[in-house]
Amino acid sequence: MRGRHRGRDTRPSRPPFRSDLSPDARRTLPLVHLSVAIGRFFEALLWAVARSVGMVTAWVVLGAIAVGLLAVLVRAGFRRR
Repeated sequence: MRGRHRGRDTRPSRPPFRSDLSPDARRTLPLVHLSVAIGRFFEALLWAVARSVGMVTAWVVLGAIAVGLLAVLVRAGFRRR
């Protein structure tokens, strides 16, 4: 299993703060620039909106199919009279 050594969990309990690290380690720590963070936020927002629109579209299509089926059944019922 990842992060385990002889049954012990070797993963840190929290990610290290930059202030916890030595100056050499701080230089090698990758930075996420603000533009990347904003881009990731808007990408996640776009996918959330796309999922919501997809669900609404699916319900509208199912509703239209149900109304069409109901109309066919009602017309068939009136023809028998």
